[in-house]
Amino acid sequence: MAYRSLRVILNGKKSALPQVRRAIEEVRKDGHSVDVRVTWEAGDANRFAAEALDDDVDVIVAGGGDGTVNEIVNGIFNADKQPKTAMGVMPLGSANDFARGCGIAVGNPTKALRFAATGTPHRIDVARLNDGFFINSAVIGFGAEVTFQTSERMKKTIHGAAYGITGFLTALKRKVYEGNVRTPDGPRKGRTVFAALSNGIQAGGFQLAPRARLNDGLLDLFSVPDFRLELIPAIMRDIRGLKRGREPEVVRYEQFEWFHVDTEMKIPVSPDGEELELTRIRVEALKQRLPFILPDGPLLSPS
Repeated sequence: MAYRSLRVILNGKKSALPQVRRAIEEVRKDGHSVDVRVTWEAGDANRFAAEALDDDVDVIVAGGGDGTVNEIVNGIFNADKQPKTAMGVMPLGSANDFARGCGIAVGNPTKALRFAATGTPHRIDVARLNDGFFINSAVIGFGAEVTFQTSERMKKTIHGAAYGITGFLTALKRKVYEGNVRTPDGPRKGRTVFAALSNGIQAGGFQLAPRARLNDGLLDLFSVPDFRLELIPAIMRDIRGLKRGREPEVVRYEQFEWFHVDTEMKIPVSPDGEELELTRIRVEALKQRLPFILPDGPLLSPS
């Protein structure tokens, strides 16, 4: 077996967890080189990722949640738009949407880190959002507000369910966002309460893009128009039905290589947990740009 050099960029809030320390010790015993960098303040993960590229490690491992993954992806692409170094994830966050959607072990750091040390890199798409990047999902509108408003204490106490509870409360005072939309299909007026533009299948604890493939060069847009509260059960049926291949009745599901929005109002946008407010949204899929250690499976289209 070929041994790998791993650079674990570990969210500082998770550095004292005994299961994380045990995972690192076990993978070192397997014969792999595991160096650790612990984040302390904003910008650390971005900088550590660039340093790992310079050090020519085999795999950069995100030790944290979707936000940590996002910071590291941005660090990699700010330093190199055609990276050859692979990336992996040891999921330690509240929702871990990207890892869950990919079938990477959640709740078992040793298994996840060992997989990063032994698994196969697959080239996946990276989405460029204005001047930044994400690999899972950018939530737009009320869903982003949920991310912003969910407290750290609530996330820690009830994990991914926190987003659902906060989201339900927010829905009671929902806001409609309007703008001019352009896609490869042409221009149109957009009016939505919630949207998710996804590369992966899961966002906010739900599979909002079950037809997404990480390497197909497409972004999957799930959007909910302005609606009455009594339509919430129908929306949930649509979400469940998408996984079964059924066409939705209330929500809208589309796939694009790129997606542009211009508005006169600031729209909350959350790419993989980051908090932004934008009047201009430019998203495009950069096809198969990032080597990522992933299980074989339906999330990857045949090359």
